[in-house]
Amino acid sequence: DVYDYIVDLGVALGKKKVPVSNRYVVIGWDALGLLQKDKRFTHNPDVLANGIVNGQKINGMTIVVSANAPAGTIIALHKGAVGFGTQINELEGMRLQDSFADGVRGLTVAGAAVLNADGVATLTYTIAEG
Repeated sequence: DVYDYIVDLGVALGKKKVPVSNRYVVIGWDALGLLQKDKRFTHNPDVLANGIVNGQKINGMTIVVSANAPAGTIIALHKGAVGFGTQINELEGMRLQDSFADGVRGLTVAGAAVLNADGVATLTYTIAEG
C-alpha cells in the first residue's frame, strides 16, 4: 500500500496549494522494496547515484531513495520548502609533505532547514512481520 500512501501525500500537498512541479518523495530502501512488489511500479528500478529512481514518478512526484531517510517515514515535499546550506567553519594553511608547495585545508559544515512547513507532508508506517 506504499504506492497508495504516496498518492495520498501528493493529495495532501495539493490541498495546501503547493505547486505541482518540483515535488519529491523521499523514501528508505525498505519502502522501495515494498514499491517493487506493486504492479503499478517497476520491479527493477534504476536508482541513480543521487538517489533519484530514474523514470519513476508517483502522482507527479519524483521518487528519491535514501539510506538516511528516517525509518518508517515517507516525506513528500516541494523543492522550495527546504533550504540547504554549507559554510567553511575552519581554515588553515599547511606545508605539503611530498612537494615544494603550500596547501589549504578546511572544515565544511552542511545543514538543512524547513523554510515552508506547508510544502512538506510526512507519513509514518510500520512493516508487519511475517
